[in-house]
Amino acid sequence: MGADVRVQVLGPLVATVGGREVSLGPRRQRAVLGVLLAARGRVVPVDRLVEDTWAGSPPAAALASLHAYVSVLRRMLEPERGSRAPARLLVRPDPGYVLRLEPEQVDAEVFSRLAAEGARLLAAGHPAEALRALDEGLGLWRGPAYADLPETDTIRAESQRLDNLRTQAVEDRLSALVELGEHVRAVPELEALIDEAPLRERPRELLALALYRSGRQAEALGSLRDARATLVDELGIDPGPGLRSLEQRILTQDPALDASPPGSSGPDGLPGPEGPAAAAGATSGADAGPVGVAAAGLPRQRRPAQAEATRNLPAALTTFVGRTDEQATVSGLLAGTRLVTLVGPGGIGKTRLALEVAGARPDGDGPWLVELAGVGDARLVVDAVTRALGLGEAPDLDALAALLAPRRLLVVLDNCEHVVEVAADVVGTLLSRCPDLQVLATSREALGVPGEVVHEVRPLRPGDESVELFLSRLRAVLPGFEPTAEQRLLVVGLCAWLEGVPLAIELAAAQCRLLSLDQVAAMLDDRFALLGEGPRTAATRHRTLEAAVAWSYDLLDEADRRRFCELAAFHGPFDLAAAQGLTADRAALRTVRRLVSTSLLRVDTASEPRRYRMLETMRDFAATRLDDQERRALADRHLAWVRTEVEAATPDVRSGQARQIMDRLDAMHADWRAALSHAQATGDGASMLALCGGLWWYWYRRGHISEGLRWLATALEVGTDESPLSRAQALAGTCALRYLSGDLAGAGAAAEQARQQATISGDPVVSGFLDAWSAYFVAATGDPVTAEAMARAGVEAGRRTGKPWLVTDALMILGQVLRSQGRADEAIATLEEAVRVGTSCGHAWSAGSAAWIRLKVIMDGGDGPAALAAAVPLVQQVSIEGDVTSWLVGVHSLAGALALAGRAEEGAVLLGAVESIGERIGFSPERMDPYDGPGTTALVKEALEPETFAAAHERGYGLTREEVMAVVDGLLSPLQTATSRS
Repeated sequence: MGADVRVQVLGPLVATVGGREVSLGPRRQRAVLGVLLAARGRVVPVDRLVEDTWAGSPPAAALASLHAYVSVLRRMLEPERGSRAPARLLVRPDPGYVLRLEPEQVDAEVFSRLAAEGARLLAAGHPAEALRALDEGLGLWRGPAYADLPETDTIRAESQRLDNLRTQAVEDRLSALVELGEHVRAVPELEALIDEAPLRERPRELLALALYRSGRQAEALGSLRDARATLVDELGIDPGPGLRSLEQRILTQDPALDASPPGSSGPDGLPGPEGPAAAAGATSGADAGPVGVAAAGLPRQRRPAQAEATRNLPAALTTFVGRTDEQATVSGLLAGTRLVTLVGPGGIGKTRLALEVAGARPDGDGPWLVELAGVGDARLVVDAVTRALGLGEAPDLDALAALLAPRRLLVVLDNCEHVVEVAADVVGTLLSRCPDLQVLATSREALGVPGEVVHEVRPLRPGDESVELFLSRLRAVLPGFEPTAEQRLLVVGLCAWLEGVPLAIELAAAQCRLLSLDQVAAMLDDRFALLGEGPRTAATRHRTLEAAVAWSYDLLDEADRRRFCELAAFHGPFDLAAAQGLTADRAALRTVRRLVSTSLLRVDTASEPRRYRMLETMRDFAATRLDDQERRALADRHLAWVRTEVEAATPDVRSGQARQIMDRLDAMHADWRAALSHAQATGDGASMLALCGGLWWYWYRRGHISEGLRWLATALEVGTDESPLSRAQALAGTCALRYLSGDLAGAGAAAEQARQQATISGDPVVSGFLDAWSAYFVAATGDPVTAEAMARAGVEAGRRTGKPWLVTDALMILGQVLRSQGRADEAIATLEEAVRVGTSCGHAWSAGSAAWIRLKVIMDGGDGPAALAAAVPLVQQVSIEGDVTSWLVGVHSLAGALALAGRAEEGAVLLGAVESIGERIGFSPERMDPYDGPGTTALVKEALEPETFAAAHERGYGLTREEVMAVVDGLLSPLQTATSRS
């Protein structure tokens, strides 16, 4: 059926018929095909197809246009079909359309098969075969999936699913490389993958293992500690058991880790490294010295015919640690351009990097260092260049250009920021008149000269480079010092606190002659006092950390200094709108541009919209420029801004915008925590209750159970005199989070208190919501009649107030109450209505919860295949929403459905994954759902022998969410099921 049709969606949409590409017509017509392809063989209702094709705003004639598009697509895909012959590919079963293509006709399905095959082969111990399958599958990608189609809900969901599967396949491929002993090849790819997704744990495990097998044990441990610091900083959680176990095994040098086959073939079929020692020799360590141009694979500069072999670069007084890759990068930039500027904040290591790059060059003339830090008058820049190159007298820029025009040389122009305008004029003139001149500049802002390539010097990686720098400088004051495992962990924490800034690390390490590591750590809260004495020979701006920051701060005008201090109120990343909201500055773009250009703010160029972040050192410095009254006023403004943001988001948290709102609150986590702390410290109960009332739904869905309960308890304690409505909302959050924690009695008590406060407030929406939610706990106490009445009251309140999200919440709970009474048919009908209402208004969480309870009703009847058919799409939909707790609950129920369907061993794997992921956030579906959860687990256990259950559970324990979803997505495919059993 349609065997000559091929469709590609892993990139721009392309269709071929009979081996020839066909034009798919206008954008809307392509969108119709894209939505049908994203449905993967499922019928798409006409109204849904219209909605997706016109992105939610269909014209009056949309239905007629849809039928016309379908007609044209049919002719394109089946050109041989007669005018009255029935369509075979694009057909219309009631109530919509479906595209009937075989899996091998769609590149996404081929990729999914190859990715699953690669995962299976890898798990079976066949990494070479897995690598071939994964390379073939990943080779099908030509760009983002569905890249040229409108981003509708359906397209977005399918694109996200494929992206997740692609990420899993990339990780599987790298795992295969590690297993094949190709560590050197795998390490840079793993590091790039971690840069893209720093919160994924599996790439970090693979990187540590590859480094260890390459003989780089210290770097392996450093990478694991970097993972710990990142997870704690970004998510507030510890690493999973996989990372923790690997760290312990590396520390003890577990022989089982040396499983890489010696003599394995490299990527070109040549013999690979003969074990860890050879791999270590293939990669320069942190202290191996600078990387030469030839070693970096870069062309050598030609020696000038007329100049003597001379240079004025100072000899290094300390070893250069880390940045070997960055050296190669900058050398490569110089090979292709004539002006490279290294930018970054004070103390980040720009000068040292420039000197290492320049010193590694084999130039006959130079390189020449021109130090501008001591040039107080911008008019003396030309004189500084002339004297550094030993040119005698050059009265002006024209004379200097004439002297340099015949020479081929590199000039390192150091510390340009305070004379940046004159430096830019000098550099621009010299480059235009001296064709063989190159300039490597360092500055806290770019010069702005045409042709300039700007390289931002970033902090050292906290897990390896920064630790090695600290220990290197510590041994200079304590010769022979070797840290214990505990001390090394402490150094990792110190370097993370110091944010990988080399100057700060060196100053801290120098204190270890006077102070112990514990004392240094204890004093870091006042980093400027601790890091206040550097070497006497150092430049003044580098003798203390405060001086290094002040050098940049003093270059700002008064208005920019004030804005810098205001923006330091942000505790995490922020965008331009946030900057405008906090500072009330209409010229915020100009201010942010100035602070980014002077390296006082960092910009995440991968974010959309762009987000900015201030190093903690900069934030602490800004605080020293404010008095107590100013700091309090700024913290008050920050609290007011956070409160405004949270309150603005609250009305839409149960709409189709919920995922975006949850993601934004994720990005704001450091700021709302700081705002809550400030409100608590100042006794601002109204703000605490307002923030908690807006945040508890986020805490509920993202699984921040303990933290949410702590803040809610404090808010209710501090805000005893606040309005009944605000207390009712906070008590509702307490009820919800106690329910997640498994404290049903506490949840019921909080619900009753919340209902009382809501009644006093007279708010019909909050009262109706609490009637519905309280019904669940009343039913649990054995009073289903009262519970049913309360749930129906919630439904009526939602309809009366025009709040469809409340209707679907109440219907969902009513369905559970009816189920508890054994009224299965009524429960199913009620729950299906809840799904319809929730889907139509965008309240995906409630629609998913109703589908979950419907799944329970099916499981009550013991129909395994039907339960499985209901469970898989439920988990897929919940995963798209990004929920944590609801997703874990869905996967747990899916495990029970698998047992009912005779696939208990797969269910045991999922139970292992649920347990390990739940442990990280303190959540258990069995505790949350004590009436059904233990029974679901028992279904799986009772269907297997204890040894079989334990082995399958162990296989699942430690799987990531993405790995679980790869399993889930393949469950309904008979081919994949048969493959996994074979």
